[in-house]
Amino acid sequence: MGPLSAREVWSPQNTSVSVSSNTLEAQCKIYVGDTPLQRNFVDGTFSGSSGDRSSAVANSIVKSGQYIWAVWTGGDALSTATLLVTGTKAI
Repeated sequence: MGPLSAREVWSPQNTSVSVSSNTLEAQCKIYVGDTPLQRNFVDGTFSGSSGDRSSAVANSIVKSGQYIWAVWTGGDALSTATLLVTGTKAI
């Protein structure tokens, strides 16, 4: 997720991740940037299914063309994954 217009700038403070089931515990990695590649890695969790939060995004500025990415691995097939971002948006 990220800004929808060139005039928007996001200043995220926290991210929270969870998955609708946790029979198999998923891992989740958070990235901030143009792609979910290692150069944009911000934080990760071993409890991506049962829920976890991170404030490691707090020093990030997200502009148009950039995103906050959550990439889950493992876990239960066909589960719904959720990323919640809190912070401020300036226009």
